[in-house]
Amino acid sequence: MNTHNYKINEDMHSANADELWEKSHGLPIWRKICFAIGGIPYQITSTVLGFFMSIFLLEVAQVQPAYVSVIVFGGKLWYAMTDPICGYLVNRTKPTSWGIYRPWILLTTPFACVTYFCFWAVPDYREEGKLVWYLTFYCLFQGFLSGVHVPYTSMTMSFSTSQQDRDSITTYRMVAEAIGVMTGVIIQGHYIKKHRTAGACNKLSGSLNSTVSTNNNLIEQINSYHDASVTIVSLYIACILVCFYGTKEHKVKQVMSGDGFFRGLRKVLFFRPYLKLSMSVLFLSLAISITQGNLALFCTYSLGMGKYFSTFITIIMASTICSLPVWHFIQMKIGKKRTFAAGMLMFIPVLLSQLFLRDSFLVYTIILVFAGLSIAVSLLLPWSMLPDVIDEFYLTHGQHKDAIFYSFYVFLNKLATGLAVASSQFALKYGGYRVGDCEQPPGVGLALRYLMIPGPIIAVVIALFGFGQMFPEMGRSFNQTYRCYSVTMLGERDDVERGGKIIMPPSALDQLTRLHIQYPMLFKLTNKKKNRETHCGVLEFVADEGRIYIPYWMMTNLLLTEGDLIQVENVSLKVATFARFQPQSVDFLDITNPKAVLENMLRSFACLTTDDIISIKYNERNYDMLVLETKPDRAVSIIECDMNVDFAPPVGYKEPESWKKAQGEEEMASAEVDNMDIEDSSFKVFSGAGNRLDGKKKGTEPSPIETTNAVQKRGIPDYGYKKGTIKFIRTQRQTNNEATEDEKSFEAFSGTGQSLRKKGRK
Repeated sequence: MNTHNYKINEDMHSANADELWEKSHGLPIWRKICFAIGGIPYQITSTVLGFFMSIFLLEVAQVQPAYVSVIVFGGKLWYAMTDPICGYLVNRTKPTSWGIYRPWILLTTPFACVTYFCFWAVPDYREEGKLVWYLTFYCLFQGFLSGVHVPYTSMTMSFSTSQQDRDSITTYRMVAEAIGVMTGVIIQGHYIKKHRTAGACNKLSGSLNSTVSTNNNLIEQINSYHDASVTIVSLYIACILVCFYGTKEHKVKQVMSGDGFFRGLRKVLFFRPYLKLSMSVLFLSLAISITQGNLALFCTYSLGMGKYFSTFITIIMASTICSLPVWHFIQMKIGKKRTFAAGMLMFIPVLLSQLFLRDSFLVYTIILVFAGLSIAVSLLLPWSMLPDVIDEFYLTHGQHKDAIFYSFYVFLNKLATGLAVASSQFALKYGGYRVGDCEQPPGVGLALRYLMIPGPIIAVVIALFGFGQMFPEMGRSFNQTYRCYSVTMLGERDDVERGGKIIMPPSALDQLTRLHIQYPMLFKLTNKKKNRETHCGVLEFVADEGRIYIPYWMMTNLLLTEGDLIQVENVSLKVATFARFQPQSVDFLDITNPKAVLENMLRSFACLTTDDIISIKYNERNYDMLVLETKPDRAVSIIECDMNVDFAPPVGYKEPESWKKAQGEEEMASAEVDNMDIEDSSFKVFSGAGNRLDGKKKGTEPSPIETTNAVQKRGIPDYGYKKGTIKFIRTQRQTNNEATEDEKSFEAFSGTGQSLRKKGRK
């Protein structure tokens, strides 16, 4: 990968302000619509050729079925050869002021229109002359159509670098192409249904009940095909002009690898994801082409409802168009492989029903609605997956070969169409089809019925197995190895040193924009030698190719030295809800408001990892913080989050001695009180022993007196005690209420006096 870094770096310097705005805001809808309109001409012409070429050559030009097979298969084979050649030439085209692909689209359009118009003419030649005429103009038209369609599909990669925009414009394009299919069927069907006599012939006398088309009616059919081709050519030119003037390519410098045609072709064809996807597309296109190419004949000779053919095609296309946005939404929810599997599994019973179906308009309409749902998946999913494969090739080889990828993709579609038409013509031959007759033997209808069932079902099963099982989901993750250097190697970059973000090379940004990564960009850094890892964000993409620059504290956590190899992988982390830090120095306690300081410093970080020691700078001092715990995961994102922060005591922190001594004494006193046996020391009345004068002890023991032991109460600690103060706590004695009343009633000198002399003594 590192050998191509210098090539990838050139792409980064070619983006202008408009392109950067589109990357951040997405493509405007009107540009997507203009781009989608460019796919309508291809689908209109291809649909008309696919549905009406067989009946035109057999019924109007009256070419033998064997010659029809030669014309169709030869034209598709030539088309298959021109697609890779056109892709190689487009890939080697130098950029112009109009871009690389748009000039091809504009300049090849006139030649494609002329050859298309000539193909629908009926020359007055013999059978061999008609074979040469139709084969020549069919091959020329297919070649010029490659000059339009290959650059158009390749423009998907240069139209936008966002995978979301590519999926979106692919959906717009599929809707427009489905509209193109319906438009082609409506226009062509409108002109020819008035004069087509298949199944409703006039019997001529003397012809032994054989039925043939009249000359006058044949001329009217020729004129109807002529008028339809003029209308389609006019619409073709209008759509190309809208696409040319309404789109704009990104001015990305092409990487000229110097590979020759066959060497570049070998790289593309043997790229494993592309090989698996291509095989699935081949068999899927084969199933769709067999069904599409024989639908007109099947409705006419197997079901007897040929007059409703245009109505049936309209129903299929309406169902396809309406379901495309639904399938796009489903693939975003459940993935592309599961969506593809669901659509193909729905297609199998639709095909099986063709074997037992009879001439019931209502039943066949319901079946065609479900067929349209499956066709929408076959249109959307393969083309939506191809940009993923091209991105994977670019990340692996560092080269742009978009045109070759798309050209072979188109080649496989056309090869499948050629095989389908050729097989149908051989089936008609063995079924007894008679050229010029509007009523065919029953064997033709039976041959068409068997052609529509087993072959497409087998092809769908193979495509489903290849796409759903063999083809892996693209690993849309960024995983690279770089040389690691500290930020000091870049000079004075304090903004990087005091945060948790790194500086990566420009090639990393180019790769990340092509991947399905979640924003914000978060990465896991792994030192495999020491089995250490951490997580970070990205600040800039200006590093030298093959290098990244990280903060020194991050290198310390990862046990890295200058120039060591480190693995960088993009990850998606949960949003943080809680984090607990431990300062690695007691100096952190000198900060007045540590939580506010930490909150301000963490703005330079993108994520946190448990057991990391991060470094923050405050007042020209660096403080190391150990991340003790993070929730809800071991590694979390802290971008736009509401996180609770807690601190553990700093490393080396010791509590003051006086505080420890006071706390120890309090704990000891509490323990003594808890372990103290409380003795009954209350006063007991007349509890002493008596003594006798004669010294005898008999009867001297006091009689037992019932006493009530007072419960000793423990003191309550003074939790509001302040150091350096003394409090004198006095207890208030409980007083007897009766004594208090006596004291209150006493009054000094309130008694009555007494006299020594008795009253009455003189």
